[in-house]
Amino acid sequence: MGFDSKDQLLITAGWISVGVVANYGNALLLDRVGRVRLLVVGLVGCAVALLLEAVTLAKYQGSDNRGGIGAAVFFLFLHIIFYGTCVDATTYVYAAEIWPTHIRSKDSALTTTGLFTSSLILQIVSPPAFEVIE
Repeated sequence: MGFDSKDQLLITAGWISVGVVANYGNALLLDRVGRVRLLVVGLVGCAVALLLEAVTLAKYQGSDNRGGIGAAVFFLFLHIIFYGTCVDATTYVYAAEIWPTHIRSKDSALTTTGLFTSSLILQIVSPPAFEVIE
């Protein structure tokens, strides 16, 4: 997208900082809003943000249009805002709370394994998918 190494580091630092603040927001919202509502809003928000990210990358990657490239960066940040605020911590809490107490530890391990497996799949398929966006 044409960023030099300084800009890349600033974007990465911003991404991590926003993620930390968003996860703090998740902790504040978890009991007030409810687990299922947070997950639904977060997953829909993440999907929309990633869709718009793909659209802006398809249109503006490799161009000199700073507005389009800025929009692509915005949608990356919008994704981490939805993910951190609504999905990240909620998945661990919800996965632990859906099981009865006497089997909670074993089944929490199972659901956490499923969560990590799905995250691994996402990490594997995303780079090739973004490479073929034209």
